[in-house]
Amino acid sequence: MKKNLTFTPSLSIQSFIFLFFIALSSLTSCSEEEQEDRSISINSIDAENIQFNSTTLKWYSSISGEKTTTVFDIYLNDKLIKKGYEKNSFELYNLTPNTQYSGKIIGRTNFDTNVEKIFSFTTADYPDPLSFNVLATKITSESAVITWKTPKTLDQATLTYSIYVNGEVKKENIAENTAGNFYKITDLVPYKEYIIRVIATTDKNKQTFKEISFNAFATSFQELTLTSKNITQTAANIDWNVSTVDYLDANIITYDIYLNGTLLIENTTETTHLLQNLTPNKYYTAKVIAKLKNGDSIPKKIEFKTLGTPPSDFTVSLKGEAQPNWTETQWTLPTVADDVSFKYNLYLNDEIIEHDILSFVDNRTLTDLKEATLYTLKLVAIANNGTETFSNTITFKTITYPKINGDLILNFSNNLGTSVIAYWTPVSYTHNNENKRVYYNISIKELNNYDDSTTKLSRYLNNLKPNTSYTVRIKATVTDSGFNNYIPSKTIEKTVTTAQDYPLHPTIKITEAILYAKNSRYFPGQIRVKFSEKISDIDVETFFASTMFMNNFQTYSSSILSNKLSNSKYDYIVNNFGGNVIVNQGYVVFNDAGKTYRIPYSFHIVFI
Repeated sequence: MKKNLTFTPSLSIQSFIFLFFIALSSLTSCSEEEQEDRSISINSIDAENIQFNSTTLKWYSSISGEKTTTVFDIYLNDKLIKKGYEKNSFELYNLTPNTQYSGKIIGRTNFDTNVEKIFSFTTADYPDPLSFNVLATKITSESAVITWKTPKTLDQATLTYSIYVNGEVKKENIAENTAGNFYKITDLVPYKEYIIRVIATTDKNKQTFKEISFNAFATSFQELTLTSKNITQTAANIDWNVSTVDYLDANIITYDIYLNGTLLIENTTETTHLLQNLTPNKYYTAKVIAKLKNGDSIPKKIEFKTLGTPPSDFTVSLKGEAQPNWTETQWTLPTVADDVSFKYNLYLNDEIIEHDILSFVDNRTLTDLKEATLYTLKLVAIANNGTETFSNTITFKTITYPKINGDLILNFSNNLGTSVIAYWTPVSYTHNNENKRVYYNISIKELNNYDDSTTKLSRYLNNLKPNTSYTVRIKATVTDSGFNNYIPSKTIEKTVTTAQDYPLHPTIKITEAILYAKNSRYFPGQIRVKFSEKISDIDVETFFASTMFMNNFQTYSSSILSNKLSNSKYDYIVNNFGGNVIVNQGYVVFNDAGKTYRIPYSFHIVFI
């Protein structure tokens, strides 16, 4: 089936007319709104917090109508300084002090309406300096130093200062010192009170001040010392030194000098003076007064005595050669004036070793010296009139102590297990060409209580243990050395080990032992040992005589016979026989039936 589509307008003529009138009504309404009030007003302008170089402007504005905005143009003295400013307050800076300003503010809206409001104000005058501190320092009886801190100024002004003391101006127009402000006041009076005023003045003639007070010290002096020195018969030096409180200028101190009440010098700045033309052997009183111009002073006195006539020259010498530890000295006696006495001091190496030696003494023995040492010696004669005279100085050297001569050599013989003979070489000691007696002290280190002394050259060491080592010490000493407190000595040590202890044979004895003279008809220079019975069945292991082992010997039926001794060994025995060395002892060790025996013996010399 086929359809026919027909277009029908959606709005009728009546509807179109209705919409037209509505639009016209709207245009009419807009025209009426544009005629609404859009005015602006500024009620007042105030200058607040007026300073010498700034202020704050504040104003109060109002506007009419909706959607209206405002900005402000600010003029100062007819000059636009801010345009299109949106706030209701504005800071003015860099103004001139004590100056009248005028201006205006124009308010403008976004609908081209505006309003204008004028204002005026006068800036404040230049400011005064702010407060500051003042101190009195370094106070003495004569002066004080006034110090102050630079006060602050709001306008960064340049400052000068004036100082008043007790109402009287002392100094004006003191320039500011960046390193510190100070002024020294002098010529004060002790104890007096002082009122100090410091006035700070700006370059705009604005002022502030600070006032303080203090009292000058009673005195600036603490102590004055006065000494005398280099006193002679007619002159003396006096020196002085004064101590003061801190900060006093020592250059302003002067001194007056008196001698026995008479003024010699006034207002000197020296600290030493030579007193001349004095009388010998007389007492004087010197006085020094330290003073300041303000009357502050301190005195000091000292008493001294000039010298009299000193003792005459005298000479010291040695009586003889200086010994190792002592020497004798002597000296001539000095002369002195009438009614004057004196004593000596004795110096050794510039140190006093004896005081107050009486004037009639003319010698001294010096003891406790050191050998081979150089010494200087002098005396001083000290008189009771204040004078003294030194003798000449002598130099001497002590000699070296003589020593023990010879090598001390220690050996051992006749080692029997429980005893041994120690023998040693002799040593000697000579003083002034005189041979002194030498003593030999024998000690055994392992036996603390063993101590023996002899002038001989050998000693039996008994009560020993077999197969034991002992350290034997021989100390040679000379008790009469010829010197006080000097005992020369020489020491040697040697270790000996005792032999094994063998028993005596129950029946076999040694009946005789003989050293035949080297010119004897029979057995010349040989040692023969006889036994109490035949020894053909025994084995002789050791044949010892004096200090020698007989390594070569002959065995007979009841005796043994050594080979001929050398001349030196023979002479050693003969020369010491019965003397200082034990040389006539020996022993024989033999084996009988598997057992070892030892028989000691003594031999004698036969000259046939």
